Amino acid sequence: MGLIRTEAIVLRTVDFSESTQIAHFYSPTMGKFSAIARGVKRLKSRLGPRLEMGAQVEVSAYGREGAAMLSLSAIELLRRWPIVQQDLSAYALAALLIEAIDQGTQEARPSAEIYHLGVNFLHGVSVGAAGEPLAAHSLFRLICLLGYAPDLREPSGTLTQAKEYLFLNMDEGRLAPHPSEDLRLPQMRLSPSMRHFLRQSMWLRIDEFSSAQLPFDRPVLQFVIRLFEFHAEVQLKSVRFLQKMIWNKS
Repeated sequence: MGLIRTEAIVLRTVDFSESTQIAHFYSPTMGKFSAIARGVKRLKSRLGPRLEMGAQVEVSAYGREGAAMLSLSAIELLRRWPIVQQDLSAYALAALLIEAIDQGTQEARPSAEIYHLGVNFLHGVSVGAAGEPLAAHSLFRLICLLGYAPDLREPSGTLTQAKEYLFLNMDEGRLAPHPSEDLRLPQMRLSPSMRHFLRQSMWLRIDEFSSAQLPFDRPVLQFVIRLFEFHAEVQLKSVRFLQKMIWNKS
């Protein structure tokens, strides 16, 4: 493999020894990958401040062909997002999307769209965009990019004017006029405004979304989180932090 150089966002770091960490990145050309950062926790290390969650960096690393992990040789900070470190709500929402990218993607399967989704979300939050609507939009776009986009067309024969709510059967990925009789199947009730938000969110870029001013309330984000967790078969740890530190206090 030799030396590689790529842009990436920092997903997370894990302690390996007293002075060393394993860093996990997402790159538009390499997808998700890991690299061992030797000596990063030493006081004189140049790597530590650049390994904060969500930082956009340029990574130089090397490794043998077939090696399970690269060795980090240099890292250059391209952009960091001070608001993520200064504002608790921004931090919680950034952690939510970064963890979703980490949990939803696979090693060595690159997607430039997913990479730019993460960077554009962090940039949007940093310039003052409303965090929760942007998080709901970005997380739903991630779900679509991962191949789990639900069918949000109105069921045949359904009079939407008379039907305030429709049900999304997540097992089948489509709207239905009535809840399933099988209570074991995950399903959720969607109001017209929620369906409108999701339909528009499915296609809009972040810059388009910011100017679209779609109606939003928190259940949309809670629903999208539940939808992601169902398809990815994970429970996002950042959701507990978001609930405890932000939602329970608002």
